[in-house]
Amino acid sequence: MSTPFIAALESEIAELEGDLESDPRYLKLRELKRLRSLYANDTGRELLYAASRAARSVSRAIASRESRNKDKVEAAAKFLEGRTVPVPTSQILENLLKQGLEINGQEPRNTLSAILSHSDLFASQGRSGWLLRSALDRKPEDAGFFGTEPKEIEQPDGSNDETPSGYQPLGASEPDEEDDLSNLA
Repeated sequence: MSTPFIAALESEIAELEGDLESDPRYLKLRELKRLRSLYANDTGRELLYAASRAARSVSRAIASRESRNKDKVEAAAKFLEGRTVPVPTSQILENLLKQGLEINGQEPRNTLSAILSHSDLFASQGRSGWLLRSALDRKPEDAGFFGTEPKEIEQPDGSNDETPSGYQPLGASEPDEEDDLSNLA
Protein backbone atom coordinates (compact mmCIF):
# COMPACT_ATOMS: atom_id res chain seq x y z
CA MET A 1 0.00 0.00 0.00
CA SER A 2 2.92 2.35 0.59
CA THR A 3 4.17 1.95 -2.98
CA PRO A 4 1.23 3.74 -4.70
CA PHE A 5 1.37 6.42 -2.01
CA ILE A 6 5.12 7.02 -2.57
CA ALA A 7 4.57 7.06 -6.32
CA ALA A 8 1.86 9.73 -5.89
CA LEU A 9 4.21 11.79 -3.69
CA GLU A 10 7.04 11.53 -6.25
CA SER A 11 4.66 12.57 -9.02
CA GLU A 12 3.44 15.62 -7.10
CA ILE A 13 7.00 16.63 -6.13
CA ALA A 14 8.15 16.36 -9.76
CA GLU A 15 5.18 18.47 -10.90
CA LEU A 16 5.89 21.20 -8.32
CA GLU A 17 9.61 21.24 -9.12
CA GLY A 18 8.76 21.60 -12.82
CA ASP A 19 6.57 24.60 -12.03
CA LEU A 20 9.18 26.15 -9.74
CA GLU A 21 12.02 25.76 -12.27
CA SER A 22 10.46 28.52 -14.35
CA ASP A 23 10.24 30.89 -11.34
CA PRO A 24 13.36 33.09 -11.07
CA ARG A 25 12.88 33.39 -7.31
CA TYR A 26 13.23 29.61 -6.95
CA LEU A 27 16.40 29.60 -9.06
CA LYS A 28 17.84 32.39 -6.93
CA LEU A 29 16.95 30.50 -3.73
CA ARG A 30 18.65 27.35 -4.99
CA GLU A 31 21.83 29.30 -5.93
CA LEU A 32 21.92 31.05 -2.54
CA LYS A 33 21.66 27.70 -0.76
CA ARG A 34 24.52 26.36 -2.88
CA LEU A 35 26.72 29.35 -2.01
CA ARG A 36 25.86 29.04 1.66
CA SER A 37 26.96 25.42 1.64
CA LEU A 38 30.31 26.42 0.15
CA TYR A 39 30.98 28.94 2.90
CA ALA A 40 29.35 27.04 5.75
CA ASN A 41 31.33 23.83 5.62
CA ASP A 42 35.09 23.40 5.82
CA THR A 43 35.31 21.92 2.34
CA GLY A 44 33.98 25.12 0.75
CA ARG A 45 36.44 27.28 2.65
CA GLU A 46 39.27 24.93 1.75
CA LEU A 47 38.33 25.13 -1.93
CA LEU A 48 38.30 28.93 -1.83
CA TYR A 49 41.61 29.00 0.02
CA ALA A 50 43.15 26.54 -2.46
CA ALA A 51 41.98 28.65 -5.41
CA SER A 52 43.49 31.74 -3.80
CA ARG A 53 46.81 29.93 -3.20
CA ALA A 54 46.86 28.71 -6.81
CA ALA A 55 46.35 32.26 -8.12
CA ARG A 56 49.22 33.55 -5.98
CA SER A 57 51.42 30.67 -7.14
CA VAL A 58 50.76 31.49 -10.79
CA SER A 59 51.60 35.15 -10.17
CA ARG A 60 54.89 34.20 -8.52
CA ALA A 61 55.76 31.82 -11.38
CA ILE A 62 55.21 34.56 -13.95
CA ALA A 63 57.30 37.03 -11.93
CA SER A 64 60.04 34.41 -11.53
CA ARG A 65 60.07 33.66 -15.27
CA GLU A 66 60.35 37.37 -16.05
CA SER A 67 63.27 37.88 -13.68
CA ARG A 68 64.99 34.72 -14.98
CA ASN A 69 64.78 35.98 -18.57
CA LYS A 70 65.50 39.64 -17.86
CA ASP A 71 69.12 39.44 -19.07
CA LYS A 72 68.07 37.69 -22.29
CA VAL A 73 65.34 40.26 -22.97
CA GLU A 74 67.74 43.15 -22.35
CA ALA A 75 70.44 41.65 -24.59
CA ALA A 76 67.95 40.97 -27.40
CA ALA A 77 66.59 44.52 -27.12
CA LYS A 78 70.10 45.94 -27.33
CA PHE A 79 70.81 43.77 -30.39
CA LEU A 80 67.62 44.97 -32.14
CA GLU A 81 68.07 48.61 -31.17
CA GLY A 82 67.99 50.92 -34.17
CA ARG A 83 66.90 48.22 -36.60
CA THR A 84 63.90 48.80 -38.81
CA VAL A 85 64.05 45.48 -40.68
CA PRO A 86 62.88 42.32 -38.86
CA VAL A 87 65.69 40.13 -37.53
CA PRO A 88 65.12 36.34 -37.60
CA THR A 89 65.00 34.55 -34.26
CA SER A 90 68.00 32.41 -35.25
CA GLN A 91 70.19 35.54 -35.63
CA ILE A 92 69.07 36.88 -32.26
CA LEU A 93 69.78 33.48 -30.70
CA GLU A 94 73.24 33.38 -32.26
CA ASN A 95 74.01 36.83 -30.84
CA LEU A 96 72.80 35.87 -27.34
CA LEU A 97 74.85 32.66 -27.37
CA LYS A 98 77.96 34.64 -28.43
CA GLN A 99 77.38 36.81 -25.34
CA GLY A 100 77.44 33.69 -23.17
CA LEU A 101 73.73 33.70 -22.38
CA GLU A 102 72.16 30.27 -22.07
CA ILE A 103 68.82 29.48 -23.64
CA ASN A 104 67.36 26.30 -22.16
CA GLY A 105 64.88 23.94 -23.75
CA GLN A 106 64.89 21.23 -26.42
CA GLU A 107 64.57 23.85 -29.16
CA PRO A 108 66.43 26.98 -27.99
CA ARG A 109 65.15 29.00 -30.96
CA ASN A 110 61.55 28.24 -29.96
CA THR A 111 62.35 28.99 -26.32
CA LEU A 112 63.80 32.37 -27.30
CA SER A 113 60.75 33.08 -29.45
CA ALA A 114 58.51 32.38 -26.44
CA ILE A 115 60.63 34.66 -24.24
CA LEU A 116 60.41 37.50 -26.77
CA SER A 117 56.67 37.06 -27.27
CA HIS A 118 56.05 37.37 -23.51
CA SER A 119 57.81 40.74 -23.43
CA ASP A 120 56.08 43.98 -24.35
CA LEU A 121 59.32 45.28 -25.86
CA PHE A 122 59.19 43.10 -28.97
CA ALA A 123 56.85 42.80 -31.94
CA SER A 124 56.78 39.62 -33.96
CA GLN A 125 56.86 40.09 -37.71
CA GLY A 126 55.85 36.49 -38.41
CA ARG A 127 58.46 34.39 -40.17
CA SER A 128 60.47 37.52 -40.96
CA GLY A 129 61.61 37.87 -37.36
CA TRP A 130 61.42 40.45 -34.60
CA LEU A 131 61.55 44.19 -34.18
CA LEU A 132 61.47 46.38 -31.14
CA ARG A 133 57.94 47.64 -30.68
CA SER A 134 59.37 51.18 -30.58
CA ALA A 135 60.65 50.70 -34.16
CA LEU A 136 57.08 50.18 -35.30
CA ASP A 137 56.12 53.54 -33.86
CA ARG A 138 58.66 55.35 -36.06
CA LYS A 139 57.29 57.20 -39.05
CA PRO A 140 58.33 55.78 -42.45
CA GLU A 141 60.07 59.05 -43.34
CA ASP A 142 62.27 58.67 -40.24
CA ALA A 143 64.03 55.74 -41.88
CA GLY A 144 65.30 55.21 -45.38
CA PHE A 145 64.59 52.37 -47.76
CA PHE A 146 64.94 49.02 -45.95
CA GLY A 147 66.11 50.64 -42.76
CA THR A 148 69.02 52.62 -44.20
CA GLU A 149 69.33 56.35 -43.87
CA PRO A 150 68.34 58.35 -46.96
CA LYS A 151 71.37 59.25 -49.05
CA GLU A 152 71.85 62.22 -51.28
CA ILE A 153 72.39 61.41 -54.91
CA GLU A 154 75.20 63.21 -56.64
CA GLN A 155 74.00 64.57 -59.96
CA PRO A 156 76.08 64.73 -63.15
CA ASP A 157 76.05 68.51 -62.83
CA GLY A 158 77.66 68.18 -59.38
CA SER A 159 74.58 69.09 -57.38
CA ASN A 160 73.28 66.90 -54.58
CA ASP A 161 69.63 65.97 -54.56
CA GLU A 162 67.51 63.08 -53.39
CA THR A 163 65.74 63.01 -56.76
CA PRO A 164 67.82 62.13 -59.84
CA SER A 165 67.90 64.81 -62.53
CA GLY A 166 65.56 64.20 -65.41
CA TYR A 167 63.26 62.09 -63.22
CA GLN A 168 59.57 62.62 -63.83
CA PRO A 169 56.72 60.62 -62.38
CA LEU A 170 54.77 58.46 -64.84
CA GLY A 171 52.26 60.46 -66.82
CA ALA A 172 53.98 63.74 -66.02
CA SER A 173 56.17 63.94 -69.12
CA GLU A 174 55.43 66.57 -71.73
CA PRO A 175 54.67 65.13 -75.16
CA ASP A 176 57.37 65.64 -77.77
CA GLU A 177 57.56 64.68 -81.43
CA GLU A 178 58.21 61.00 -80.64
CA ASP A 179 55.18 60.83 -78.33
CA ASP A 180 52.88 62.35 -80.96
CA LEU A 181 51.00 59.38 -82.42
CA SER A 182 48.70 61.44 -84.66
CA ASN A 183 51.05 61.27 -87.63
CA LEU A 184 50.93 57.45 -87.71
CA ALA A 185 47.62 57.35 -89.56
